[in-house]
Amino acid sequence: MNNKLSGKIVSFFFGIFLLTMSCSAKHGMERSFQGVERLHVEVKKEGYALIRGIYCDISIEELDREKWQRISSSKIFMIKDGPVTTGRVPSLIFFQMIIKNTSREVIKVGGVNVRYGDITLSGLNHEGLKKYISSPANKKIDYRKMLQPRRLVTDKLFSGDIDYDRDTIGYGFDFIPPSDTILQISVFDWIPVEIKDFKFIVEFTAAGKNFSSHFDIRRMEFRTRGDVFLQPKQKIEELY
Repeated sequence: MNNKLSGKIVSFFFGIFLLTMSCSAKHGMERSFQGVERLHVEVKKEGYALIRGIYCDISIEELDREKWQRISSSKIFMIKDGPVTTGRVPSLIFFQMIIKNTSREVIKVGGVNVRYGDITLSGLNHEGLKKYISSPANKKIDYRKMLQPRRLVTDKLFSGDIDYDRDTIGYGFDFIPPSDTILQISVFDWIPVEIKDFKFIVEFTAAGKNFSSHFDIRRMEFRTRGDVFLQPKQKIEELY
């Protein structure tokens, strides 16, 4: 192969590489999971969904990359002698759940699950989470403590309004007494991209009876760059 032909081939593939990089940089993709308004479900402007019941009020909110980084940097979730590094966001789905006992009965939370089709995903415990957080970038974060329920001592429900160092304290009970409010972070394995809607299900007992609260969750996808995709949080279905 002569030098001129070789040079043209190199230039050709280099051009493809630059074009690919340009397209990748131009059209960024962001994803989020949002509650769907129903007769029994309120969706607040901050993004969390709320169900008010006879025995308790339950709110859930997806913790996206920005929220997760802010929460995980709280002092209560940092390992004091851990490495000086910025935590990497695992490829998982994080939800914050807040349950306020509005009754005179003791409430005990059972399962917290995600369901789509015939598949039910239970929240990951610390052991199940280990394989996702093996990177040294995650050694600074105390995931065991992050997954433990905490008592919320403020009426605020939106994660952006909560100071996790000041507004939450450790909680050693496996039940919720009357008037108490519990904050729990749940982590789930990633849901396939073709699944656009799923349910977030909270099971609990009160007054000797079993109950479950169902939230409908919708996957939202939007472009962050590019002239065609300037509308924030526009559903991907609307773009094609």
